Amino acid sequence: MPTLNPSYTGEMTADQWENQLVIAFGDTRIDPAIPPNSVWRIPVPSQLQAQEMQQYLQPERMLGGLSFVLPEHLSAQDAVVVNELQKLLIYLHYKFVVFPKRSLSTVDTIGVREEPLPDVIREINQLRNYPWLLSSPLTDKLAAERVGMPVFLVLPGPSSQEIYPHLKEISKHSLVACLGRTINDCMAVGVEPDIVIQLDTYQVQRHFYDELPPMPNTLLVPLSICPFYPYANKFRGVVMMDSFNLDLLPNPSRLRESYVSSITACLGLAEVLHAPHAFISGANLSSPSRLKEHPYKGDNQGPPPIVAVQDNYYLNARNGELVEALEYFIATAKEVDQMAEAIAQTSGTKFYSTTDTTLLSSQWFPHIDLNAIMDLPPVNREAFLETVDRVLTAKEPVDLMKTRMAVLKMFKQLSVIEQMYREDSSTSELKGNHQITKAVRKMRNPEVPAPVDAVGVAARLATRWRRSLNDSRLLLQAMTNAGRGKQIPMLCFEDEVQDLSDMMQRLIPKKSWEYISIVTAPYPHLPSGRSLHPNAVLPWLAEQQVVCASPKMMRYFDYILEYAPEDNVYDLSNVIGK
Repeated sequence: MPTLNPSYTGEMTADQWENQLVIAFGDTRIDPAIPPNSVWRIPVPSQLQAQEMQQYLQPERMLGGLSFVLPEHLSAQDAVVVNELQKLLIYLHYKFVVFPKRSLSTVDTIGVREEPLPDVIREINQLRNYPWLLSSPLTDKLAAERVGMPVFLVLPGPSSQEIYPHLKEISKHSLVACLGRTINDCMAVGVEPDIVIQLDTYQVQRHFYDELPPMPNTLLVPLSICPFYPYANKFRGVVMMDSFNLDLLPNPSRLRESYVSSITACLGLAEVLHAPHAFISGANLSSPSRLKEHPYKGDNQGPPPIVAVQDNYYLNARNGELVEALEYFIATAKEVDQMAEAIAQTSGTKFYSTTDTTLLSSQWFPHIDLNAIMDLPPVNREAFLETVDRVLTAKEPVDLMKTRMAVLKMFKQLSVIEQMYREDSSTSELKGNHQITKAVRKMRNPEVPAPVDAVGVAARLATRWRRSLNDSRLLLQAMTNAGRGKQIPMLCFEDEVQDLSDMMQRLIPKKSWEYISIVTAPYPHLPSGRSLHPNAVLPWLAEQQVVCASPKMMRYFDYILEYAPEDNVYDLSNVIGK
């Protein structure tokens, strides 16, 4: 199957057909060897009826891809329909065929995946996010506040470079929201965004946050399966897009978004904020064309059709400029247009684009000049932060007991799987055909190509998964014990007590901690708690159900704590971030 959905002018031959759905516009010739039920003939595009469209706009018909056969002459009316129908078909093919086929966990409504496999990386992400998933409110709490302030959305397209010189002034008149991909650019011009959206689950996204300073005035809004645990504590707080598991946290509220693109979550944020206006910058969804002229050579009286050349589609942006775009960008534009239309009916938000070199429609994203934004009244950021703080006090109905039992069950299963990978007696066929090994072969971040020992990677991944489950098991046990009025031992130094107890307060009340230190020169006794001699630590640990330990304690006394019986020491680095 071709990498992109190809276009042909005038005719399509049998040797060009590879099980695609062929869309033949106008007066074109289709080789009779191509099965008729794989051909959608549209003799006069401008006269296309909705009933006929419904018959063919079914993703199940697109499993083999698409091929567009374009006429040598297009009237102005026909050209508009051809262009819009191409966008719609490319969108449906990408959303329901291309993306689910390469993903391990994205919803697969038409069954394009060969078999269900565990998305282990995302499972681990979610487990490592537990300190926030168990204690953070969902976005319905923010929506209930009806913030009602305009929001300026900073996206990473080429035109974003035009707005950075003005962003400081814009921030005086609008809330500023961005993605991880644009947060450093915002900070570079002296703007700490009010909100950061993190929908992308790729591990490499973490690096956008590596060098960030503490951001006490910024709210993080992530998806539960994103790897946000290393940097969550840099922010004022976390409000989750979704419940991590509806059986365990039965709140069906979910920020409006789509796996097609992070831009969708930005629109969902505007809806949650009840923003009267949302200004999108950097949403080109395309790049400047490397071709000097459009590759379609037919006689065309309207917008040119979309034509694939090598690794890109070529089409016109709404201002008439020739651009190139990936399938993903065309799909995003269609999804986002539909979403803006839907949100107009809920929160009434009006969306605008700061650039006309975009694939977004002018109907739902009319152009706005930056001066018009900078003429708005000053935004009341103090009131917004008061609202955020109020939202962050909300508690979600997490069923701790049910969650703990689910994690414990999975922990036991992974312990067996990990042992299977370790044992020499396990056959190579058993290891090679295990679901985790199969999932490893389909991983995209990082990829595991054929020369790499997939079984070895799977074995290490199983170990990491089991350890993440153990961490979550210990945290849940500590929270459960605290809820029963028991004291939770915390191994730490005197200078860590205040910060750690403050940081853990959303999970475990300060009154529930029993502070304990390990004493050896040059480390003194802990004035506010008990102290243990190094040789007494392991016997003491053997008597405990769960013990929490500070990062400093884990680092200084790793030669003791890494031998903890039953792996019952919870490293508080999991909460602090690492």
